[in-house]
Amino acid sequence: MCIAERLIRPAETLAPRYINRDGATLVLERLSQRALADLFDWYVDRRGGDRGRYVLRQAPILDGWLAAAQPRIPCDSPGHGFGIGAVNLVAGLAVGSTVVDELSPDVLFPEAPCIDSTLRYVRGAELDSELLTSVSPPAACAGLFSVFEGLQQGAPGLSLVLGSAFRLLSHMGEWRARRTPDISGSRYLFSMGLIGAGVHVPELTDDEESVRSRRLSRRQRS
Repeated sequence: MCIAERLIRPAETLAPRYINRDGATLVLERLSQRALADLFDWYVDRRGGDRGRYVLRQAPILDGWLAAAQPRIPCDSPGHGFGIGAVNLVAGLAVGSTVVDELSPDVLFPEAPCIDSTLRYVRGAELDSELLTSVSPPAACAGLFSVFEGLQQGAPGLSLVLGSAFRLLSHMGEWRARRTPDISGSRYLFSMGLIGAGVHVPELTDDEESVRSRRLSRRQRS
């Protein structure tokens, strides 16, 4: 199943897997405090997520689709304060589960890919723009949000997890008034969905250029 199909038809493609007690609980377990903290460290580091720019560089069409959907969450929807965050998280869940399935189609317990390899896979995939735009953004986002509501019923703790993400983002200035994120903050929430699907956070490594750059920066400040 392609990424675009899972994004625009979440009730058919995601709900059977996740909208049940076991599926929702598994997503919640993967989004542990350690996972959120490790993801945040990777996300803000220029060697890692580069504050969301890595997502844009690897998957520009997918990123554009998510950006276009940002302001289209109806303000009168139930739980609208979490609406945009919930939609991005479920979009990440859709993409992550698709890539995990594609990389290990015949393995009962596949080895989890990291965010780097997941986004590189998305970069090389033929993301069907026609299929993505065959459903209006409001309709697609309403479908994604309905999946989050189902997840929340199976695992109420997801509300606390999403609220904790808001706090992290607010501390780096990427979550605005009335819980409206800029696109960079939304990419963190999307990355949370990847983690919920079984993707893991890569370790940050120091290359020689990074070490020299930080040493030069310290000398300039002193």
